[in-house]
Amino acid sequence: KGTLEGENWESLNDYMQILGITFLRIVDTENGKRLLIGSENNGFYYSDNEGLSLVEAEGLGANSVKRFVMQNETNDIYALVNDSPRAIYKSRDLGESFELVVSLDNSQGIPWANISHFDIFTPRYSEDHIYVIHDMTLYRISDNNLILISNLPGSYSNDVLLTGGSGSSGTFLYAYVQGNIFKS
Repeated sequence: KGTLEGENWESLNDYMQILGITFLRIVDTENGKRLLIGSENNGFYYSDNEGLSLVEAEGLGANSVKRFVMQNETNDIYALVNDSPRAIYKSRDLGESFELVVSLDNSQGIPWANISHFDIFTPRYSEDHIYVIHDMTLYRISDNNLILISNLPGSYSNDVLLTGGSGSSGTFLYAYVQGNIFKS
């Protein structure tokens, strides 16, 4: 906490170190602003008092999380969780609690795979779907189900990343799969 010029900066969480932070946002609430902190190793936390005290979200347990994404207009937060089976959890209350949305397992036609075979994405500044990639297969989440969008060309596996954005023609995606980059 401090000025943008770098004056008077002070640590707000000396009492608790959160390692592996991959998600950090401030959102407006009815009572002010909420700080949201997602960690791949330590779960999800929120603060309604500028970080002076951090509250741990319920529902994620001790599982590691590969990625957190937030839908722009709803502020729903999704977590790709390294559970057994792999799963996607959702928070509808700005990070106070998470609930299972979909398991990434045989019930969805997905064989068991390491968390590195999965990723999720949603455009940050426009309302859109939550996109999920498993190796060469691209899905979107609808009503707690995975809806197949397409299969990428080729046959690659492992080390998957998904990103993208919004342009004049709508959402575009980039997928990195085992050293290969694909664009929608």
